[in-house]
Amino acid sequence: MASVEAVVATINYIGNGATYCVTTLLNLNHLVVSKAVLFVSFLLSCTRSWLELLTEAVRIVLEDLILFLQETGEGTLRICNAVFDVFDGVFDRIVWAATGADAFVRAGCGGVTDAAIQTYLSLCACMASVKNFVCLVGSTVILMVKLIPTTLYMLVSSSGTLVLRAAFSIKAMLKNSLEVAT
Repeated sequence: MASVEAVVATINYIGNGATYCVTTLLNLNHLVVSKAVLFVSFLLSCTRSWLELLTEAVRIVLEDLILFLQETGEGTLRICNAVFDVFDGVFDRIVWAATGADAFVRAGCGGVTDAAIQTYLSLCACMASVKNFVCLVGSTVILMVKLIPTTLYMLVSSSGTLVLRAAFSIKAMLKNSLEVAT
């Protein structure tokens, strides 16, 4: 009877040891998998944040480009209108002076003077439109040049944060794995 009890005790001891080993392996597996899932979730979250930041930067740049093209088109249209106004005024005055010979005689040189004044005013308006257009283009170029370093800074700082968080997560995962293993 004692030998049967010794065999049963030995089998129970081996069974308890196997159960402990399997339980420890399952706990270690659970810990490693949960840390791996947390790490992958963290990487996906950081990647999503970085992509959102990049999308926002591209959206801002495209909005500025559209605004620049719109304002450039408006400036070009104003310049063309001013040039056409100059030619229209000059030709209008020439036709008026040529067809109104009797008025020219009565008014003397008034028609020529009016034509010169109108031409001068049209040229002034044209030059003002050109000045506004050049200022607009310069301001937009300066704005876009200032936006490039800001965008690069945002990308570099978010990438640095991603690397630091990944390093801390790996360190914590390894530390926890070593604690469970010991």
